[in-house]
Amino acid sequence: MKQFIYPYIMFNDSQEAAEYYISVFGGEVTYKMLGKDTPNCPEDQLETVMHLQYKLNGYEFYFADANLKDYGRIHLHLDFDSLDEMKEAFN
Repeated sequence: MKQFIYPYIMFNDSQEAAEYYISVFGGEVTYKMLGKDTPNCPEDQLETVMHLQYKLNGYEFYFADANLKDYGRIHLHLDFDSLDEMKEAFN
């Protein structure tokens, strides 16, 4: 069974958060994209974590750096199999 809900958690320092979770629960970082990996990234965001995937017990959690004053702490990414399935769920 595929994972349907991916928690997308915003941190002031998502790399530090991932290292903490790994030290407590285990798991691993399977992917990390920094600002410098994206086109036209502002100079002050080159080392910002734009997307990090943390895998634990077969489940993935997404992390990103964000100013927590401006963003919510968690978003939920829903992985529908089709556009029709998504439309039905949201209708």
